[in-house]
Amino acid sequence: MAIEKVRAPRHDRTKIQRLQGGTLTVVVGKETQTQTFLIHETPARKVSDFFDKALSGPWKESKERTVELPEVDPDVFALFVHWFYFKSLPVGHDDIGAEKDMEYMELAKTYVLGDMLVSSALKNAAIDAIVEKSLTPKADENTYYPSIEEIQYIYSNTVDGADIRRLMVDLYFEHGNDSWLKSKTDFPNAFLLALAEDCLEERRRDSEWIKPERYHASA
Repeated sequence: MAIEKVRAPRHDRTKIQRLQGGTLTVVVGKETQTQTFLIHETPARKVSDFFDKALSGPWKESKERTVELPEVDPDVFALFVHWFYFKSLPVGHDDIGAEKDMEYMELAKTYVLGDMLVSSALKNAAIDAIVEKSLTPKADENTYYPSIEEIQYIYSNTVDGADIRRLMVDLYFEHGNDSWLKSKTDFPNAFLLALAEDCLEERRRDSEWIKPERYHASA
């Protein structure tokens, strides 16, 4: 019988410091669809300027140590909480079927949440996961890319110049074909313009052009 490994390096003891100190209550969602999350305040303020500012001034949130996010989907915030504690995003779905695009949408929403929370680290994690998924074949050995639904969501919820917009354009430029555009007619104009500019420039790109760090926000 194999012995389960439980030993760890001594310096791992410092990890417990992330879980010390007070907690912050975050109420997410609207009306009957709300969910309440308790997260550790100190590390939350380090990864999110939004939380840091909300808890450092003479505001209601600062006094009550409670932040309300009525416009946020609780399921998406749960992804943030998982990433916050475990540094991973539990969205992987490599089976074939109708859910093939669910992962990209969840990652797009995670990026938008990172934008709202002013968290470069969360946005970068979402970018990393999108690139990873775009390089990972599913069970049918095909590789899938963001659909028009994800691109519409991204362009409706981010500003011009957002790194995730650039990533969408580059994915289509590098891997797409004309059938991707012919099958749909309501791509965002800004997306089509950026894609057309890339095609006209006919950039010389190597096979490893798409790398996560190209789309990372500055800390």
